[in-house]
Amino acid sequence: MTAADTEGLVRRFLAEQVLGEGEVGRIGRDDHLLKMGVLNSLTLTHLIVFLEEQLGIQVLPAEFDPQNFQSIRAICEYVARKAPGGP
Repeated sequence: MTAADTEGLVRRFLAEQVLGEGEVGRIGRDDHLLKMGVLNSLTLTHLIVFLEEQLGIQVLPAEFDPQNFQSIRAICEYVARKAPGGP
């Protein structure tokens, strides 16, 4: 899965579960999703479950670091590290 694929998946989740289709386009790759209130503890947990189910990755409790999920870019980088053969 490419970074663009992961970004599309994250944006789909945000559009369907959090913001709505019209609003998700206003979120930049580096916007801080937690500080902006886009994600909170509940929606972050739902996002993690969604990523695990869609991508077949396992997010370990020690990896629930907000830095891994603070922006779309951070999420994409985290997923790339978790993917088989990732950096």
